[in-house]
Amino acid sequence: MPRRNQAVERGASLIEYGGVLLLVAAIGVVVFGSGIPNQVFGLISDALACVGQEGDCSAEDSDQAAPDEEPDTEGDPDSDTGGDPADPGSPVEVSPAPEASGDWGDGVVTQATDLGAGIEDGAGDVACLAHLCENEEFQDTWGDVGDTAVNADPAIWDGENGGPETHNVVFGFGDDDPELAPDPDASPEEVNDWWEELDPGERAEVMQEEPEHIRDLNGIPADVRNNLNRDFLDDEVDRLLEEEDLTREEVLNRENDDLGSTEVQELVDLQDTLENGKVEDGEVVSEGHEYYLLELDPDEERSIVSRGNPDTADNVSTLVPGTGIEWTAVNGQLGRADNMYDAAVTADRDADHASIAWIGYDTPAAWQADGELWARQGQEELRGFQDGLRLTHEDDSPSRNTVVGHSYGSTVAGTAASDDAGLDADNLIFVGSPGTSVDSVDELSGFDDSNVFATRGNDDWISWVPGFVHGRDPYDQQYGASRFASDDGTEHPQYFNNPESEQMEYMGEIIAG
Repeated sequence: MPRRNQAVERGASLIEYGGVLLLVAAIGVVVFGSGIPNQVFGLISDALACVGQEGDCSAEDSDQAAPDEEPDTEGDPDSDTGGDPADPGSPVEVSPAPEASGDWGDGVVTQATDLGAGIEDGAGDVACLAHLCENEEFQDTWGDVGDTAVNADPAIWDGENGGPETHNVVFGFGDDDPELAPDPDASPEEVNDWWEELDPGERAEVMQEEPEHIRDLNGIPADVRNNLNRDFLDDEVDRLLEEEDLTREEVLNRENDDLGSTEVQELVDLQDTLENGKVEDGEVVSEGHEYYLLELDPDEERSIVSRGNPDTADNVSTLVPGTGIEWTAVNGQLGRADNMYDAAVTADRDADHASIAWIGYDTPAAWQADGELWARQGQEELRGFQDGLRLTHEDDSPSRNTVVGHSYGSTVAGTAASDDAGLDADNLIFVGSPGTSVDSVDELSGFDDSNVFATRGNDDWISWVPGFVHGRDPYDQQYGASRFASDDGTEHPQYFNNPESEQMEYMGEIIAG
């Protein structure tokens, strides 16, 4: 069986406070029925008191010991560790799981289920505020609570009110936390190690039970992410069409953008591309199976689509967009990635290529583009994505990976490459850049003038941005990048419009090596 994840989210709100009290009362049936010590409730009570009053619930204000320290109970007659009162360090004793009892189990299931969605999240948040998540004894005890409940009555899984959601209320804090999949904050390397350790049956189980927890994780193979995200896309399209009382054919055959929301239009168009490919001037220019939907998360403003399989391609390029690009720009960005793909094929028809439209960070609005916050945050996501590409690549020899940063996307790429953690790519291409957060290629970790390239159109307004905003323009000769020309008259949004343009032909040669 895949190992279960015990991690919970941190933070809590006063709105959840009352609901948490109800949940604690319901869980009490399990705790007192199983002989679990009162220490758990003491800790949770501390958390509730902390949340119920104004002030900081930080570790400095908490009575909880630091994770690597033992709790100080010496000399405290009221302390209860659940072990021998004469020996505060004695282990907690847990009564054996009771025999199955329909009435008792049904009561737990019914009470827990009736609490409603979201309360369990509050319990987890409150517990973490009290630093229970860092308390090994609590973790062990809470696991015993869940095991006792599960063993007490099969109804928790199979009864009228049973099932995974009910089990999550009894067993753990929050039905949003993965039980089989890795922690959402796990590194790509940790995710890939976990995946590689699973046998085929375990992989199938996770894909069936928790697709939402693995479909967007860096370190999961592209074909797995693609299959799960296509399923999610189909469900989203069906949901939106029903909500807006439209049919797929009506949206596809619309004569203007007044029919339906932007969301349903973009998703239906994307679904059509993934199923049928693209047709231009009556000619099929791509097949649907060529595309890999690596991420789709409208709530988080993320959409990542690859033309070609990055896990098997010889050459992989990633297009990092600039200001104002939201997830609903997925089809437009995919069109640019298509042209990058075509340019790479023109440069080397014998190689296997993949070109990725990466809307994988929070892009700033145009009026926010002078700030560094989005670049600093985006660099982490770009680095994680590039690390994941390396880990899931199937061939013995690594692919040739190129990161193409357009506009503010070049600032993100440059920030990532100048950080001590670096950016795992073979080439950097800066296109219409306002600056890369540094003034020279010498400040980029692992790069030099042989693998850093820059271009700028002579009609691109980006040349007006002064160097003190994001550093020297990489197209400036003093920056030290290898410069290449763009078509005369190229404006800021036009670099990727034509795969046969001067700049795209040169980019194709860089990508193909």
